[in-house]
Amino acid sequence: MKGNPMNPEHAAFESKLKPVNPHMVWYGILWGAAALAFFIFIWACYGESTVDTAAGTLMGLGALVALITFIRTRNAGFLVFLLWQGLMSARLLFQWTDPVLVTGYRIVILPVVALYFYLIFAKKTGWKYRNVLELAARPVTGVQDGFTGRPRPAGNARFTPEAIRGFGNYLAKHLIAFPYRTDTGTALVLSRSELMDMMFLRRNFDRDSYVFFADDGSVSVHIAKPEYEKYREEYTFSELCDSLAALFLRFLDLYVDGRQQEIVRIVNHKE
Repeated sequence: MKGNPMNPEHAAFESKLKPVNPHMVWYGILWGAAALAFFIFIWACYGESTVDTAAGTLMGLGALVALITFIRTRNAGFLVFLLWQGLMSARLLFQWTDPVLVTGYRIVILPVVALYFYLIFAKKTGWKYRNVLELAARPVTGVQDGFTGRPRPAGNARFTPEAIRGFGNYLAKHLIAFPYRTDTGTALVLSRSELMDMMFLRRNFDRDSYVFFADDGSVSVHIAKPEYEKYREEYTFSELCDSLAALFLRFLDLYVDGRQQEIVRIVNHKE
């Protein structure tokens, strides 16, 4: 069923994206098994205290990553993860024996973990670039003229640098896209490498999917091959790019009009 991708009344639809690669699940299982084997090895060779130190250090690193991610996005969900990892790291590294500290830890840690998993299920802490790709493909029907690697012009728009800056920060806060400022404008990148973005490891975004708002008012769009290959069909590339640009321009209008929460609702529910 086809229709306006921005229409809240839009009915259920069949996804135009391929399912998530099942190999990713196995990669996660293998990483978990490797970590378990690593800790068992440390326990067997060096004892329980060394295991606590290693686990506490890893959780401390997780807390650091969460802190940096919060600073970069201002998404409060990462503060909850920071609190979870930080508390567990401190408990393992410092081996609290004071009854007050131990009791306080036990009282706090379970609600913090429960809150974090609530945020996951409420779609507050996951990057939403697949949702955006789904929305971009919603009105596209053509299957001619497949992928090309060049950015495409997508017309012009009226906006101020302040509006684009605030818009980009809002999209980052809600994990929809990540803004990059250049000498000529702002790119809103659909990140598939979140850790690279958060840890300042991305050198450029030329090989990523993005919508670029130039300071002169022109808008261009680029859909990278890894994103294009996530679709079930080889949709007409020009239509797909135009649709992605139109989606972000609509989001910008909602932001400027003070209706930001509609952006989040649309992306979360792919309406």
